[in-house]
Amino acid sequence: MAPAPAGPCSCNSIGARLLPSLVFDVGNTTVTEVTFSTNDVGASVQATRTVSHAEDPDSPTLLDAGPSTAADLWVVGSVHSAGTRLLERLRSAGRSPCHGYFRGDRFPMKLGVRHGETVGVDRLAGCLAAFQMTRVANIVVDLGTAITVDWVDGDGSFQGGAIVPGLQLCADALRQGTDRLPRIEMDPAHAPCHLPGKDTSEAIRHGIDAGLPGLVDRLIEDLQASTGPCSMWVTGGDAAWFRQRSRHELVHDPVLVARGFLAAALEETS
Repeated sequence: MAPAPAGPCSCNSIGARLLPSLVFDVGNTTVTEVTFSTNDVGASVQATRTVSHAEDPDSPTLLDAGPSTAADLWVVGSVHSAGTRLLERLRSAGRSPCHGYFRGDRFPMKLGVRHGETVGVDRLAGCLAAFQMTRVANIVVDLGTAITVDWVDGDGSFQGGAIVPGLQLCADALRQGTDRLPRIEMDPAHAPCHLPGKDTSEAIRHGIDAGLPGLVDRLIEDLQASTGPCSMWVTGGDAAWFRQRSRHELVHDPVLVARGFLAAALEETS
């Protein structure tokens, strides 16, 4: 099923021009700026920009949208310390209104889990966006540095899920946890790999590429035993890699988490 708008737009305008909403999704590896056409969770995407933390550690936006840039909302959601620095810079530059989300227990969503303060706001944001665009239970798979498989129930309450290492993190762990295994650079654009691998490097690459999707599929199926039939979404930098290998049909929205941060800001301003 395709995402549907969540409701009428309530954005401001200058003359006849509708103002966009700018959302910054600060992950463990990258910062993504998403410009939505309006302040609506189902709005179309005007532009996206992504930068690695390593490229610009002191200026994590690489955005340089000047202080005069007009926007209806500025929103930062982060699971990395760079997010708080970004929020401070935006506010210092006069961007307003500006919202920041860094802790799960301060995120505007019902929680059906323990220790909400430890829940990553990216997990909550993806589930909030999926729920607001469907109004039914959803499973959300987010493939980034880590992979999360989460469930939001039909009442819009986050019910938890699973966290496992992501594609590159699996390969890095083998290098860091052993004396002789080499570091392998995983390529999510590579065609699906098949066993057997004919040398050590190939055995690692093919083992992760063939095995990790099966693990994620198993997590989805285990959640389905609790959820029953529901919508399923996939997002994150390695989403296309997983869709090519998964047994499941999932709706792909590359900016689902950013939509959730926008939805959170709208919840607080409504």
